[in-house]
Amino acid sequence: MSDEDPPFITPQIKVLLRQRNKLRSRGKINKADAITIKINKLIERNRSKLLTNANTPDVKKMWSMVKANGSWSKRDDDTA
Repeated sequence: MSDEDPPFITPQIKVLLRQRNKLRSRGKINKADAITIKINKLIERNRSKLLTNANTPDVKKMWSMVKANGSWSKRDDDTA
């Protein structure tokens, strides 16, 4: 996990993303599409949890960062 990742991206999702990318690069599109469905469901669930807790200080801080930077990243644009 890195600071660049949105808060709804979990280690499990990152593993699935890597698996999906490997499958696609090997031409196994159908298997990759099945993993994509799993990834989308997990992201949807995680984002829903974040919105449920939208009044907690951590989530407020996260959303203010997104509004200020236009991204999930904590870094400035000129350091990219």
